[in-house]
Amino acid sequence: MDAADWYKLLHQSVFGVGHLISGQPDAARLRALRREAASRTRIGFHESLIDPLDADWRLVRLNLRPYARVARDVADLVPVMAETARVVSGTSQLMTKRVELAARWLEKRIPEVSNTLRRMGFLLALDDFPPIHHSEGFERRYRPAYRVVLKELIPGTLRDGEARRAFETCFRESARPAVSIADRRKAVYNQT
Repeated sequence: MDAADWYKLLHQSVFGVGHLISGQPDAARLRALRREAASRTRIGFHESLIDPLDADWRLVRLNLRPYARVARDVADLVPVMAETARVVSGTSQLMTKRVELAARWLEKRIPEVSNTLRRMGFLLALDDFPPIHHSEGFERRYRPAYRVVLKELIPGTLRDGEARRAFETCFRESARPAVSIADRRKAVYNQT
């Protein structure tokens, strides 16, 4: 992950999904969601149902590929996204704090990314921290297909044991282990 991907992850953890759905009618959201879920082919590594965006797992990236394998229809996510956008409203102060904490954590691990993230955070703060896209490298490697939602709003059938077994079965034959975004972030969020 480069600095842009760290920034995007931090932005999502603070501001949620509001930028994605503001001013867009439900029908348009549903068309976009179905198009993305259908266009994303299987990838060569295990992909979890959710990846946490904050320390208490309240806000998560819900990955569409595994979700589509067990959910009847992605249409269930439209109200989940709308409610998430209504509930989650971050602040520039929190974003500034998270960028600095992440930069400090990265300093010891990937100094060049840390420096770039700090500069990026400073410059984007001048524009009130706008959302950005993933880096091209991240897009090529992971082909991300997810929605940021509040975990408690995910349809209940996906939290039971049967759904969990279905997800495990979907990726049992994967050649590579999961790349855990949570592990890379754990230290950052535990400092807040």
